[in-house]
Amino acid sequence: MLDITKDIDSLTNFKRNTNQYLQRIKKSGNPLILTVNGKAEVVVQDAES
Repeated sequence: MLDITKDIDSLTNFKRNTNQYLQRIKKSGNPLILTVNGKAEVVVQDAES
């Protein structure tokens, strides 16, 4: 289930901490919604999911 407090973040933060985000995505199985200027632009999801 998507947790809006943890599963939405900016693309800039994702670029700075890519490894940490990928580990979190694999562990939780939840997709990550990345925003640009406050608007959803990209969804990153583990391949297994």
